[in-house]
Amino acid sequence: MRLHLHVAVLFVVLSGPAAFAVSGAECVGDQRSFSELQADKRYTVEGPFTVAEVEAKHMIPIRETGKLVPFGNSRERWNTFKGTMLDGDQFFSLAFRVDRYQMDGLALVHTGCLVKFILVNADY
Repeated sequence: MRLHLHVAVLFVVLSGPAAFAVSGAECVGDQRSFSELQADKRYTVEGPFTVAEVEAKHMIPIRETGKLVPFGNSRERWNTFKGTMLDGDQFFSLAFRVDRYQMDGLALVHTGCLVKFILVNADY
């Protein structure tokens, strides 16, 4: 039950109400102001990172072959995620901690708005 509560909290934080003003621009749809997440003490934010830096940090062996590739067996999910990048987008590492629950992921940020998020690790 504890996991479901924290997942619900995370969902609200990452996809809550829209239209937060960000340095002259507005976040739209389910986007969130990245500066709000940076100010929230439950989050640890690092970056920005280039695609090459993210891939180098997440080299994981493929189960069948042992070959190291970015994100291992989840590489298709990663390729889809990075394929949504637009000019000016940046990747940030985003860690969320509440009690014993922790979640680590990558945030894709465009003009100050969190536009996409991919979960890299979760422990509870």
